[in-house]
Amino acid sequence: MGIDLSGRHCVVVGGGTVAERRIETLLRSGAKVSVMSPALTTTLTESLDQFHYIDTAYSEDRFTIEFLQKGRGEVSSNRPYLVLAATNSTTVNERVHAQVKDVVPLINIASNQKLSSFHFPAVVERGPLHIGVTTSGLSPLLGKRICEQLSTIYGEEYALFLQRLGQLREEAYKEAGNPKEVRQLLKAVVENDDILEYYRKNDLSKAETLIKDALRIVHK
Repeated sequence: MGIDLSGRHCVVVGGGTVAERRIETLLRSGAKVSVMSPALTTTLTESLDQFHYIDTAYSEDRFTIEFLQKGRGEVSSNRPYLVLAATNSTTVNERVHAQVKDVVPLINIASNQKLSSFHFPAVVERGPLHIGVTTSGLSPLLGKRICEQLSTIYGEEYALFLQRLGQLREEAYKEAGNPKEVRQLLKAVVENDDILEYYRKNDLSKAETLIKDALRIVHK
């Protein structure tokens, strides 16, 4: 299941290398990111304009003030949709979990995946194509290794092909409108391996010719 984090408020407690990787992932997803930590990696320090930084160590009181409540018990409009605890202290991470587990939908505790409600997958990205691999927190290194293998199989040609398929799908619905017919049209293109091979060779002209031929056969 993919989750759209675009515009969602996500809070990261911690500013080390693990937090850095997760912050980069959240920013790429379009999330609004806040970071609470007394220190940041060099990379994060150079990217301060991309997220809201609270320069302090985690404490329940400060976290509540910043993200959970205004005053007099009012719920804060700044309450996060996702919280990631990635400090170098297991105790601190678990304190974060205890504080937010009943009020925040998505929680990831880097040092204890059993307390996490979701896991960050290793991802191969080819334009709009995202292939995620998760080991459910058991071995991120293996997930990364599998992604490296997948990246040799799924090259940049898939980005071009998928963008064209999206255009074809939109055009087909405008012209046909019938979901069954649209599916037949797209199936004819997707299952033609020669089309993808021409995208791999960056021969877009021949790829387009084969696409038109495939559509013509279905229309007959």
